[in-house]
Amino acid sequence: MNGMRLMLIVPVLCATAWAQGYRLEQNQLIVAESDWSEWDFPTGALDLSSEGVRPHFVKRHINAALNAGDFVHEKTSGGIRRAGTNLDEAARVMDGADSTYWEPDLDAPLRQWWVELDLGRVVWAEKIVVKFAAEGAGDPFLQFKVLTSNGDEAFQGSQSLDYRVAGRSEGLNKTRRVFEYDLRPSQKADPGIKGDLVQYVQIVATGSDGRRGAQVNGEAQWDALGAAQGDVVYFRRESSGVEREVSKAEYDAISEELRGIRYYRMEQPRLAEVEVWTVGENISLGWKDRGGSIDAFGGVGGQSNVVDGNYTTAWNVETSFSGAAGAQVKNRDRNLLFDLGTWYWVDRTFIVYGFNVFPNYILSLSDGSLAPDGSRVFNAVAARGRDDVSLGSDAFVRAGVLPADTEMQDNEFSPIKGRYFRFDYRLIDAKGRVTWGSDIRQLLLFGYGFLPQVNLQTPVIELGANPRILSTISWAAETPLGTRLQIRTRTGNRLTEDKHFYNKQGVEVTEEEYRKMLSFVRGDSTVAFVPDESDWSPWSQFYERPGDAITSPSPRRYILIEVALVSDDPDRSALLKSLQIGLRDPLAHQIVGEISPRRAQQSGLSEEFKLSLNIPPNEGGASGIGFDQMLLEVPPSIGFELVDVRVGSASDLAADGDGGRAYGVDDLEITTRADTLSIHLPEVVRASGSQVDVRFKGKFYLASNAFLVSVGMDRDDSTVWQRVDATAA
Repeated sequence: MNGMRLMLIVPVLCATAWAQGYRLEQNQLIVAESDWSEWDFPTGALDLSSEGVRPHFVKRHINAALNAGDFVHEKTSGGIRRAGTNLDEAARVMDGADSTYWEPDLDAPLRQWWVELDLGRVVWAEKIVVKFAAEGAGDPFLQFKVLTSNGDEAFQGSQSLDYRVAGRSEGLNKTRRVFEYDLRPSQKADPGIKGDLVQYVQIVATGSDGRRGAQVNGEAQWDALGAAQGDVVYFRRESSGVEREVSKAEYDAISEELRGIRYYRMEQPRLAEVEVWTVGENISLGWKDRGGSIDAFGGVGGQSNVVDGNYTTAWNVETSFSGAAGAQVKNRDRNLLFDLGTWYWVDRTFIVYGFNVFPNYILSLSDGSLAPDGSRVFNAVAARGRDDVSLGSDAFVRAGVLPADTEMQDNEFSPIKGRYFRFDYRLIDAKGRVTWGSDIRQLLLFGYGFLPQVNLQTPVIELGANPRILSTISWAAETPLGTRLQIRTRTGNRLTEDKHFYNKQGVEVTEEEYRKMLSFVRGDSTVAFVPDESDWSPWSQFYERPGDAITSPSPRRYILIEVALVSDDPDRSALLKSLQIGLRDPLAHQIVGEISPRRAQQSGLSEEFKLSLNIPPNEGGASGIGFDQMLLEVPPSIGFELVDVRVGSASDLAADGDGGRAYGVDDLEITTRADTLSIHLPEVVRASGSQVDVRFKGKFYLASNAFLVSVGMDRDDSTVWQRVDATAA
């Protein structure tokens, strides 16, 4: 129910248009299935469809070639990097369709029969699958090899990449059309690790049958081939049974019974798909677009390099000393704090070093829950080189179980809801030895299932020059067991500018710091119009069911709606289809209220108070249809007793409440419940400058007591309620 919130403290203290993400009509605000994409939410956190919106589903074992174009590095999107011939057709090997293909130019030399894929980011790839056109649609490569690169240059200053052979065909292949190659670590790795870090893949043909792609059945079929006609091969049958190829002249000279001839079509080498199968989606990527952040405490900067999808960059951490050699190392305990930008189910981390690994560390995750001291609660999920760490019973990596000096480290643990990741490390090992530094090339995080929580919010919605009352809120959704929606609102009349400035690392800085930066270290700057906190209401409580009354103050010029899609099960999610807010014409342009006296004399003693409701003058505007009902939601157990109600102008009632028209308890329709008082007046109050005084007695026991006050009028078989605004204290 709408209402004024007045605070009593002991001492008592008063207290039809289209737009982005919604459609505003005369009597309702509508959010339909097609509108959700215009709301504000972490990039990539939602899956949108014709049904509505649901949290994104994080998959295991994905083909990273299919979404390579979604990733940009050095201002270049992933996709086909180069091809020896027919570059325009090369993207077909990454389109997910076995029926399309790339074929090299048959007139080009064999050394140009290659294609190079760029996945857009480095991935933890377990295998590569090479598919050729189906039988009847083309030929496989007679011979070929598969090369992979993590992005390192072949040698310092080289424009070429350092490639290693991941697999090759065996023998001469005429029939096999699908090849799978398991990848092995290219660096010193934990026992049992499968796969390697890969960003680039080359498929290189190393053999061809050219004009003898396949034999056809006779001259008639050969004639029908047209431009695809291959060689005509003449041979002589020896007495030993051997068939010896001869020239046309020799063929014509030998007897009929010794002659032989074969007809061929041209080879049609057609590569259909190159699939790069990874452990899963690396949820470390995209953190900046989701509104996340990454900070290193005690480090030297460059920490965002570990989550940029680029193997060639690194986070370099060096040991620092104080005093003479051998003195105490500064900052023995340091950490990296990473905000993913939204919540995930996380169950695996993969750390790749360039040189010198950290001798010991702890990996922890937090969902943002706070401890009594206000700090975030973190749960340790993995540790190495430490004997002072308590891990959960489901953690697969324990202190000392796996080696601490491998360059590729795989840490698995039971799924945990997390948004904040912390990497606590030491530069001194358990034996007191100092590591001189380390560089982490990549920190990859993996998980599974629907995101456990996604928050989405409307842009600021302007309700028009003549705002209306927000009456009820309804929605259509599917909420399977273990899922829920949390919907709330806030309203206001004023907006203010909100500016943010970032450096190249994505770390927010002040405007003054930003202005002093050189251009090449400046990041993005943003300006948005946001609620003026001095004017806007706080967020409402969550609405429990469709049809609930809006509890945010109205009429107001602006409204914000926030929805959280929450799930406790990675395999289930809520689906939000549509949302509607009912709009009604206001009873008055504004109704304000005040309680006097503002302070109670003593807790627990009955005192008389006056609640005054006033319609301020509205210059040049209508007063509205008025009201004849009042609803007071009062604190429980205050010993509330109504004395009387007076109605009149503000000047009539100014003299100690003796003016105006007085109504006693017997003159009013009164309905009382445990925490509400409903009063039906004998007259309609509508004129600007009108005032209603409600006198009551009550005993107040709490340090603060909140009243919600609304006024109402029956319209169209229902009661329209409008919030009463509290005057400033």
